Amino acid sequence: LFNHDKYINFTKKHFSFDIVRVSRIKATNVTIIFSIIILYELYYRLIGTSLFDMVSVSQITVKNMAGNNPMAYIFIKGFADTLLMIWTMILAYFSVILKKYRVQMALLMCIIMFLAIFNGSRGMFVMGAIFPLIMIYNGFKKRLGILSLFLLFLFVILLLGVLGVVRVSSQEITLDVIINIITELDTKISYLFLSVLDRRMDSFYPNLMHVFDNIDKFDYRYGFDYINIFLQYIPRFIWEGKPISLVREANNILVLQDSGGTGFSSIFEAWINFSIFGLVLNAIMASYVLVLFQKIYIYARNNREIVIFIIAVKIGTSIVMKFFIASGITHNSAELLFVIINFLIALQLIKIMLFKKQKLIGYKI
Repeated sequence: LFNHDKYINFTKKHFSFDIVRVSRIKATNVTIIFSIIILYELYYRLIGTSLFDMVSVSQITVKNMAGNNPMAYIFIKGFADTLLMIWTMILAYFSVILKKYRVQMALLMCIIMFLAIFNGSRGMFVMGAIFPLIMIYNGFKKRLGILSLFLLFLFVILLLGVLGVVRVSSQEITLDVIINIITELDTKISYLFLSVLDRRMDSFYPNLMHVFDNIDKFDYRYGFDYINIFLQYIPRFIWEGKPISLVREANNILVLQDSGGTGFSSIFEAWINFSIFGLVLNAIMASYVLVLFQKIYIYARNNREIVIFIIAVKIGTSIVMKFFIASGITHNSAELLFVIINFLIALQLIKIMLFKKQKLIGYKI
């Protein structure tokens, strides 16, 4: 169970993929781009609005509508996000390493910018377009130094700040204010940084500090939340009185979000279930997962395995975020399962389109 090599060998056996032999990528590129746009449009139609009407709908309204249709969010938008991420990584590999299909990569980045604007998501362009290019460049071409990483960090924070200003410009800020902020960075830079770093009660670690400030409102749960992981897979229409998760209960007690639930990281659930022993176990689990995906990442980088590289980046980031940073291990574990399912389906779709008549799993060309 705790043998890293077993998981790495499994990944090598089932996901080795010779991307260099890919052909006819132009038609595939157009097909996937249109598929992604259609999926996003379908998602917004299902939750009660349209992708092309997003500029007139506030993001909190969209979030509440999505909360009323979680299956559309998990399956349709989740699949579209995953398909977009995998395809961006593959095109980034072609454009950065093989120096091919750069026009297609530029087109895809424009599409991602379009979707980011209409989704109102500042991070979508950064994580969907810039992050894949940086990861591919750093992983397969040239390692980035400390100074380069620091400058990239500043650039990303600045870009997120500018996109954040653009996002709210139609409601709160005029175009003149945006131009003033951009042209007077020496005096306005703090505004841009704070617009990114100040996440109100949506920040995980401020939430964690808040919940520990009110820890006397909670009783020790003696491991119940880790058992409750398996109960979450039972639909509530079958068991109406199914126990709610710790995150949902904490949100109710502290009067935070009315639906869903802002997270507190796995530190809170580890403490409230097993006290100091839970914190030690949580640290061990986090270390194990981080080392595992680091080894998968290094193998993929050294052997130029783009699909395994994407697995290490996408699945590894999702697990680390959901287990150890965001909502924690016990809250909505089903969502992580759907992330993996969406990833496998999206990956198989792309492989079918790239290698139409060849064996897909367990085979290296």
